[in-house]
Amino acid sequence: MPRPPAIIDTVVLRYFLFVDRQELLRDLLGPPLRVPRIVFDPEEEAGLPETGMSEITRSIRVQANWAEDDKRPRHLRERHAQTRSDFVRFMRSTRKASYRLRT
Repeated sequence: MPRPPAIIDTVVLRYFLFVDRQELLRDLLGPPLRVPRIVFDPEEEAGLPETGMSEITRSIRVQANWAEDDKRPRHLRERHAQTRSDFVRFMRSTRKASYRLRT
């Protein structure tokens, strides 16, 4: 019997994004992974207020702000910048067949 497609929430997706292992998540659950638009919406318009952004877009904004915060130690700023890059890379990967957006 075929396995039903997996629907990924923000917590699970971010755990795998934080360690740059989203491919492992896909391999474990089988493609295509379903991602609700509230979690990530690639068609989201630029300039939306924070309350209108998807959760991954808000996470990218937070990571970018922390990466530029001079009050944080340099090693943490570098880690936040890397996390932001990983999240952006995920956004680009959603254009592949590995992920399917759910409304």
